[in-house]
Amino acid sequence: MNYEFQVGEETTTVHLERTGDGFKIGVGDATFSLKAEQIHPGTFVLLAGHRSIMAHAVKGDGVWHVSVDGRAYDLRLPGTEDHGGDSGDDGPRLVDGVLQTPMPGRVVAVEVKENDRVEAGQVLIIIESMKMQNSIVSPVSGRIVKVHKETGELASFGDPLVELEEEDPAGDA
Repeated sequence: MNYEFQVGEETTTVHLERTGDGFKIGVGDATFSLKAEQIHPGTFVLLAGHRSIMAHAVKGDGVWHVSVDGRAYDLRLPGTEDHGGDSGDDGPRLVDGVLQTPMPGRVVAVEVKENDRVEAGQVLIIIESMKMQNSIVSPVSGRIVKVHKETGELASFGDPLVELEEEDPAGDA
């Protein structure tokens, strides 16, 4: 199957073919093979020769959001619409009202609770990843329906953090 791989403005076609215990991948003139070992849903160890690489994948809005060695990428079928934003963005993803973890780490603070009203840009959760604290902000104004993580919990790429009910911009919520 062919996908479009985007980083910023640059788009490259990636051919992905499942083999017995891995994948054959073609990018431009280069072709290589990887073995993929799933360690839990959405988290994989990729084996390329003698090198192992951690990868996370989650599907949302018709796009595969993939993180490989800490870098985020989007893979989409050719001709599908870009729903905005920089495809290399490592910000949180809002998929069907669920805000997902943009990087693995430990939750060090939860700044909201169920039924709280939030504004776009408001800090919801703080995650420590690679000894850096990252504020996860709401991409929309609305109401917190459910908080999925508590202080001290580990979060993997793509884990649900909070469920948001977006406010109707016309005020008809």
